[in-house]
Amino acid sequence: MPRTAGAILGARKAVPEATRHRITAAFGLQSLALNTDETARAAYRRRTEPPNQAAAGEDSVATDPSGSAR
Repeated sequence: MPRTAGAILGARKAVPEATRHRITAAFGLQSLALNTDETARAAYRRRTEPPNQAAAGEDSVATDPSGSAR
């Protein structure tokens, strides 16, 4: 699968930007990332993240090891 994904991404670079946008619109790919079920996403996070990260949620500010915010 990683090789296939790499080949697709490589081929995507060879296609003009306007054509990429038309293909994306034709297949409805724009909505895949934009239309999310936040309830399902929260349930997934509760199942997969350690308790301290799941409670913090996306609203917390990420910091690097030096302590400064990213």
